Amino acid sequence: MCLVALAAIGQTTAFSTASFTSSGSSNPGNLITAGTLHSSNSKDGQVLVDASGIRPGQTITGTFSLTNDGTAGGTYQIFRVSLSDTPASPALSGALTLTITDTTRGVQLYSGAMNGLTMVSAGPAFGVGETRAYSVAVIFPTANAVPSLQGARSDLTLGIGGTSL
Repeated sequence: MCLVALAAIGQTTAFSTASFTSSGSSNPGNLITAGTLHSSNSKDGQVLVDASGIRPGQTITGTFSLTNDGTAGGTYQIFRVSLSDTPASPALSGALTLTITDTTRGVQLYSGAMNGLTMVSAGPAFGVGETRAYSVAVIFPTANAVPSLQGARSDLTLGIGGTSL
């Protein structure tokens, strides 16, 4: 039996943006405010995928949604905050496949070894108020099953970062 804990994306982002132009004329009383890029996700601080006891040949999937609830559009990235394997060698995270899919658009964003994920784009720019759904799957390929992985543990924590437009 192997244990995989994939922590939920537990971060929100807040960024400000402002665009200013100037000319020779004067317009007193103009007010300029900076917009904000802020995200929220439906699984903030929760376990995203509980793959406790995953066995070779199994796929376990979790879902979350990401919303731009700020006042400016922007792009987001999903990134690895931390990863730990017990034992460190052989690393269970190297034997598992991780996929991240934007299910709103039907586009796979990442597919590879769990320990290979550093950062991936969450897709094209989000408009203000836009929400997208994502699925995250942990796959234990039968070809990667070796006796030394029995009882191994892998913990992955993901985060979200953003850049305003």
